[in-house]
Order: sequence, then structure tokens, then C-alpha cells
Amino acid sequence: MGGSLEGKVILVAGGGNGSGRACALAYAAAGAKVVIGDIDMQAAESVRDEIASAGGNSSIHWFDNDDTASVTALIDAAVQEGGRLDGLHCVAGNPTLHERDLDLLSSDPSIWEDTFRNHFVAYAMAAKAAIPVMTANGGGSIIMTSSGQAIAADTTRLGYQVAKRGAELLALHIARTYGAQHIRCNVLRYGLILTDNAKAKLDKTFIDDALDRTWAGRLGEPQDAVGAALFLMSDAASFISGQIIEVAGGKMLGIQG
Repeated sequence: MGGSLEGKVILVAGGGNGSGRACALAYAAAGAKVVIGDIDMQAAESVRDEIASAGGNSSIHWFDNDDTASVTALIDAAVQEGGRLDGLHCVAGNPTLHERDLDLLSSDPSIWEDTFRNHFVAYAMAAKAAIPVMTANGGGSIIMTSSGQAIAADTTRLGYQVAKRGAELLALHIARTYGAQHIRCNVLRYGLILTDNAKAKLDKTFIDDALDRTWAGRLGEPQDAVGAALFLMSDAASFISGQIIEVAGGKMLGIQG
């Protein structure tokens, strides 16, 4: 699933739960020093403890995707602790925003601002702070997290769809603009991943419909993101940049999560 991450410092912004947690554990197991940023410090502590019990090296820091100053501070903390930064994995997001993110006519415009700040601006600010540090150390790898809703025509979550498509275009911009400085940036575009939050929030009809539309015959689990993430963070992917990799079990035709 990719090369060793020995000696690398990797920041997972949103590493306390879901696929972020799974990837943080995997990065540490592959030899990286992992810095975990999350708003849920109890969850982050759990990841840190699990990494420590396996003999790995990690640290945790509070940050909030809605607070751009804390996003920049998270990058600074990771660099201060690790002395460098080789990888940035942006996976954090606020799922409670979906409750207000409806169709065009039903949504208050404030939800678009909130969603864009959470799912695009936070990613951009993290990359903006990380890229100069990575460049000074000879380069690095950035992973942006997106969703199949970035390319799906849906009747709800308008702000989320636009923000996630924005995150994808951000990744392509980074890959093209800073590639000569050995900065790689790729996207993991998820299908429906059954995180604890998804299991709690989504109704059975939605889940069953998504399952019917997924070629793999099952829905995703957080662990399904690990293989691609490990590869993209490793030197084995040194000539891979500007790619959108679907972690979706094939395709979810129509409804994508």
C-alpha cells in the first residue's frame, strides 16, 4: 500500500474520527510522526493513545475548521514539534452544517458562507501555511478530501456540493502552481463512508438506496481510505499529482455521499 513513511512528519487535520482517524493510525504504523488536529480532543486523545500503544509517535492539537486562525496555528504547531512538514491531510468538516444546507430557495445565504469557510477556506488556509514549509524542506504531499456530491446534481446540500468542488479545484491549482517546487496535491473523493456520524444521521432508506447504486455491493468504511492515502503520502507516489481518486466502491449513480 505504498512505501515507508519513516522519518516523515504528517499532519492530519481532522484525525480524531472516521477516515481521518484510520489514516492517522496507518501513517503512524508506517513510521511517520503524526500530528493530529481535531475539535474533539477526547477522540484525538484516543487516537494518540492507540498510536502510543503500538509504539508509534504522535501528538494532538485542538483546532476548529471554522476558525481560520486556529487552522494556521495548527500548521505552526506541527512544524514546531516535528521540525518539518512532509504531509498534510485535510479531512475535517462540520457535519451539522448539513441541517441548514438545503436547496437554493430554502437556504439562508449564511449557510453558504459557513459551509464554504468550513470545507474550502479551511483547506486553503492549511495549504497556504504548509506549502512554504514543505518547499523549504524539498517538497511534500497534500491530500484534500472531497465527496461524490462535488459532481452530483442533488436537490439539497447545495453549499456542500459547491464547497467540495472548490476543494477539488484548489488541489488542482496547488498541483499545477507548486509542482515544480515538488509539492504534490491530490484528492480523495469519497462515496458514502459509514462513519459513526453517518450511521447516526442517515436514515435507512438513504443508506439502502446508496447501497443499491454502489458497484462494490457494500458501502465504505473509514478503513477504505487508508490504502490510497498511504500511497499518496509515500515517495512511491512521487510522480502522481493533481489526481482525483474516487474511494467509492465504483460509482454511486445519482446519490453520492
